[in-house]
Amino acid sequence: MYHTIRRLLPCAQILTVTKGNQIMKTSISMWSFHREIAGGRMDTSKFLLEAKRLGYKAVELLSYWTNTPEQIKQVLKETKDLGLKVSSFGASNDFALTGAELEPQVASVKKAIAAAVEFGAPIVRVFSANVKPGLDFDKALGMIVNGFKQVAPDAEAAKVTLALENHGKLACRSEHVAAIIKNVGSPALKSTFDVGNFLIADEDPIHAATVLAKDVAHVHVKDHRWDGVEGEPPQVYVSIAGKKLWPEVIGEGQIDFVKIFKILKKAGFKGYLSLEYEGNDPEPEGVYTSSQNLFKLAAQA
Repeated sequence: MYHTIRRLLPCAQILTVTKGNQIMKTSISMWSFHREIAGGRMDTSKFLLEAKRLGYKAVELLSYWTNTPEQIKQVLKETKDLGLKVSSFGASNDFALTGAELEPQVASVKKAIAAAVEFGAPIVRVFSANVKPGLDFDKALGMIVNGFKQVAPDAEAAKVTLALENHGKLACRSEHVAAIIKNVGSPALKSTFDVGNFLIADEDPIHAATVLAKDVAHVHVKDHRWDGVEGEPPQVYVSIAGKKLWPEVIGEGQIDFVKIFKILKKAGFKGYLSLEYEGNDPEPEGVYTSSQNLFKLAAQA
């Protein structure tokens, strides 16, 4: 059986904040409760209430669950009533396509930009492309760049930043993200720095932070571990190199978040650290512990 040990980071660590050191902003992604949502135990309204209860002042919403005019109107009312900001709105696109297949992907990002404007969100989280047979990054790069060049002008006009997540196993390393940003050449395209996803690409996230620091506009905070615990958890990721990777509560894996946050902060990052919990513990428990630990880690950076 899989077991974890609950570990809240010591409260005394907050005392490492120096006078005049601004605490980094935190947010929570609705994806942190994706299993609760899939099971019918949570919806967008309940998520917003839970985010407020946990102590967040901002939330990250996703087009999976908020995409119709009626849903957007309802969320606008509820976030206003709760005093919550929208830190980011997540699109779900695949730009390694051409012709008629690409058109709906471009349209979906443009729709997400319009929704972000309504929410007052500064960020639209975007993807690059999905893995496909016979397609590697070098072959996909031109298609991905073409896709972003079709949406970047809309983002620029709306004063919204498209923040590209290192997601999946195609454009997943820091040099991939950097190459896409460079080739698109738009001030509206930056990075969503997903700390945990770099481990799936067998890359040290500290190294990735040094590569992308000046381009990071948004951060996803999740924790993983390589080393084993008793038994094997229900959910196991496998890295590109074939290593097993176990998602954990923030602070219980192997990632040195404070070091990463300090690298980003030194480079001028002023965006949100957004919790994206994917651990094996039940989400209400895992999100609570991860949130408390995130607040303390953000205070140390």
